[in-house]
Amino acid sequence: MPRRRPTLRHVAAQQAHAEYDPQIRGVRQETHQQVRSIRSSGPALQSSLQQSAHELRHAGLAPRDLTIALSELAHRTADVGASTALQVQQTQQAGHGEVVDLLQGRGQAQRSALAGLQQQQAEHSQDVHDEQAAEARKFKMDLLREEAEKKLGLGDYANSGLTPTQRRDTNQSHHNAAFYAKQYFQASKGGITDPKTGQVLIPPNPKAWDDSTWNALAEKVAGQKGVNSVQDAQRAVQAIRDHVGGSTPNMADALRALALGATTAGAIAGPDAVRPVAQFGSRLLRR
Repeated sequence: MPRRRPTLRHVAAQQAHAEYDPQIRGVRQETHQQVRSIRSSGPALQSSLQQSAHELRHAGLAPRDLTIALSELAHRTADVGASTALQVQQTQQAGHGEVVDLLQGRGQAQRSALAGLQQQQAEHSQDVHDEQAAEARKFKMDLLREEAEKKLGLGDYANSGLTPTQRRDTNQSHHNAAFYAKQYFQASKGGITDPKTGQVLIPPNPKAWDDSTWNALAEKVAGQKGVNSVQDAQRAVQAIRDHVGGSTPNMADALRALALGATTAGAIAGPDAVRPVAQFGSRLLRR
């Protein structure tokens, strides 16, 4: 049968007893030794007084002086017993008082130890709760990442069933599409106005862009060298649109990380023969 784990109260009591019990035993032992010493000194003193009385009787004192001396010794002998009892009582009372103080200290130490252990347990429980919550968030984020990869055709969902050359070409197409989408978006997010007519071709706030603007951006990306499919262009532009359009924070982060961050290596270098992006919004959007 498994041994039961001690309770916090039991552990606190063990700590307090370990600190105070040796002191309590020490006080009791010392008190016992003092009492024994006091009690053992009484007979010795009485024997000494009796010896003194014997010597006085043979000292040749005058009868009157001998009577006075023996009377004094008798009083002193009687006082020895009372004095011994009084000293024993005082010593025992002093020892009892010290033990009572130590017992009170032990009780206070036990309560303090229990409070500390309870605080540690509460902090540990909070740490476990936080760790579990972090694991739950990570699990949810992994699901969102998997969903985003599936949606964007990245990660394990990319290039399935393709030859190495086809996978390489597909990956490069993803990188190129992401590069062009980012370049055109950066060049256009401040808005574009026809310099001749003053007509606003693209609003300065991307959140105000309609489907035609985003579709035109995708078409522009799809027409660039190194972008092998319209789907690659649409995914790259959609990733930016989802982020700008206020997707849920977790999904937006996942899309940004997958569609933009994951293509950083390809985007930094850029595809071959990159074309200027200043023309986007003029001829393409005026239809």
